[in-house]
Amino acid sequence: MAVHRSYITVRPLHMPGCLNCYIYNAMIYLASQSPRRRSLLKQAGIAFTIIPGAVNEIPMTHESAKEYVNRMSREKAINGWESVKTKNLPYYPLLAADTIVTLHGSIMGKPGNEEQARKMLKTLSGQDHQVMTAITITNGTQTRSIQVTSLVKMAALTENEISAYLQTQESFDKAGAYAIQGKGALLIESIEGSYSNIVGLPLRETAQLLSAFS
Repeated sequence: MAVHRSYITVRPLHMPGCLNCYIYNAMIYLASQSPRRRSLLKQAGIAFTIIPGAVNEIPMTHESAKEYVNRMSREKAINGWESVKTKNLPYYPLLAADTIVTLHGSIMGKPGNEEQARKMLKTLSGQDHQVMTAITITNGTQTRSIQVTSLVKMAALTENEISAYLQTQESFDKAGAYAIQGKGALLIESIEGSYSNIVGLPLRETAQLLSAFS
């Protein structure tokens, strides 16, 4: 008896705003020199080209941490988009971001030397603090921004632990003087929220924002 088989081609169901439809075929501009953000975008499969987006990073008088980080991402996006227009580049979406560490509302920037790094780590030792990243994406027609916050609890550190960590040289280009993606993970007791946000770019939220530009 002949056996007849039916073959059905199954295709993935794609919904409006499907992230997979956009991310892996996307080309964007990144207005950032951060190696952490470059690494995270590569991890997400997002193709990008670096575009300068430098700004004056001095906080304004009476500016809150949230206001500051949001303003930084917007200004980086504006400056980066000006570079796109000046160079007559294709109008791909441009992503700008800024990440800060805050403790009790005070912004903790990047330490300029070992003494500053040691002071920051002593201040954060045993403390719950926030890591905020603001993201702005523009394509010249529309601009959208989001801000993501993660909570981090640093362990109570001894002087020897702080000194040992400073010897790794990880502190000196990191907000808050530690790198959670490196040996700084040994200093962290717990986190709440996006891990990639603490590194420098919340991937899920970034992908969701990019989907609006597909």
